[in-house]
Amino acid sequence: MPKNQDSERMGAGLAEPAGMDPEEDRGVRDAVGTVDSDYDRFRELADFLPACVFETDAAGRAVYVNEQFGMLIGCGRDKILARDSIVGFVAPGFHDIAQRAFNRMMAGGDAITIELEVQRSDGTRFPVVCHVAPVERGDVVCGVRGVILDISSRRYTEDRMQMLSRAVIQSPDGIALLDQQGGVQYSNPAWARMHGRSVRLTLGMTAAEFITPEHFENTYLPAMALIMAEGAWEGESRHVRADGTEFPVSVIASIMRDRNGDPLGVVVQIRDITLRREEERIRRDTELQTARLFANMPGMAYRCRRDGDWNMEFVSEGCEALTGYRPDELVGDGGIAFAELIHPEDRARVRGIIDRAVAAGERFRIEYRLFSAAGDERWVWEQGLGVCGDDGEVMDVEGFITDVTERVRADRQRVQGEELLRSLMRAVGEGVALLEIVDDDAGRPIDAVHRQWNRTYCELTGLVDDELKDLKLSDITPQKYAQDLENFTAVIVGGETLELEWDALSGDRKMEVTVLPAGGRRIVLVVRGRERGI
Repeated sequence: MPKNQDSERMGAGLAEPAGMDPEEDRGVRDAVGTVDSDYDRFRELADFLPACVFETDAAGRAVYVNEQFGMLIGCGRDKILARDSIVGFVAPGFHDIAQRAFNRMMAGGDAITIELEVQRSDGTRFPVVCHVAPVERGDVVCGVRGVILDISSRRYTEDRMQMLSRAVIQSPDGIALLDQQGGVQYSNPAWARMHGRSVRLTLGMTAAEFITPEHFENTYLPAMALIMAEGAWEGESRHVRADGTEFPVSVIASIMRDRNGDPLGVVVQIRDITLRREEERIRRDTELQTARLFANMPGMAYRCRRDGDWNMEFVSEGCEALTGYRPDELVGDGGIAFAELIHPEDRARVRGIIDRAVAAGERFRIEYRLFSAAGDERWVWEQGLGVCGDDGEVMDVEGFITDVTERVRADRQRVQGEELLRSLMRAVGEGVALLEIVDDDAGRPIDAVHRQWNRTYCELTGLVDDELKDLKLSDITPQKYAQDLENFTAVIVGGETLELEWDALSGDRKMEVTVLPAGGRRIVLVVRGRERGI
């Protein structure tokens, strides 16, 4: 009879048939005893194996598992033997594979090897390869016996190799493996595509067929010698396509060795830098054009730190004409701080305007005074914007500064002139008016508009203030204005004086008019009235 529970499960298919004679009974018992003895030896051997070993009965329940199986699953053998089916240890999604394999064994199929995933007691999964075979007692299949091997490491290695293979195949860079004589042993699709060939056609070609003769002699051969001596090389070269066109490439090459450290060949990685070269050319041209533009601009382009002294990091050549200092005298930690050039009365105002604009991320425009190297006071106009670093914080300020001294002086003279004109208008007894010339699209004077006048001018023209506001001169003297307008150019451009005679709107008197230049596109009319016939 069976010696233990495991033996009872294994011997379930060997029950004594009814009516068996004593001789047959003794033969059966001897056979069972032999089976039990063989099974015990199998179990003792399996317990020492590093692999996981199991055996099931005809219903798929485990009748034996070795210690490694329990360690792999993460639970004791008693719990494993108590399960209804060993298929229950297979991870979800692989149950059908395991069940079909079991059914095939029970139907008398041959031993097979399958790959699936097993689930531990903590729910983690891992890949295994399972070698299974039917267990036969006589001519009866009474269970399945198998060996399970954890292939996590192998699968990891395979996945890594597949990932590496995909990376090489899908890389936009051309990759080739050359033997020590320069023959191509492997090339990826990008290498073949760059050279206008198929992958198959690149195999067996030599490096000399992919590189221009000049670069083969002057770049490739010295690089290969360096690679063999030091193991790697980086640089640039020129390659040639199948149609003969050349293109520049950046190259990274390193020696490939076997497990013993002996060289197998050279791995070459290339990248087409045609676009980069073009971008570099465009950048150089742009920088040259920018430098020329800055050189011809009446002012100074700059980049300065956002510190208390406005220390310059870059200034254009126009700085010398603006400040009297050369670029090297203003740039760097040893340069003259630009804040020192600003008029002391303007420094706080300048800093306040710039700080507020930079904090708000807005462009600033400002006028202020600075002192040149010779001590001259100059008015300048500046426009700039804060420049942020990688962290988003404003680190520098960029902008442009130009000399507006003449304009500021002219504006002040104009204001002073207007004040003087208003004083004269109040003091003199003649009619006086300030008018602004209106041009056509071609820049030719076509009319003049009233801007200021005195009371005597209103009396002489017969018009009141509301009527004169923005009134055109042609509306007052339509008879002669058109022909006299041609002479205004001489007044505006040449600073000449005109003496004219116009009919007043009232029609009962004439107006003696003196036209004087008033700066810019303005004229002054001095009007005296007299009766007709005088």
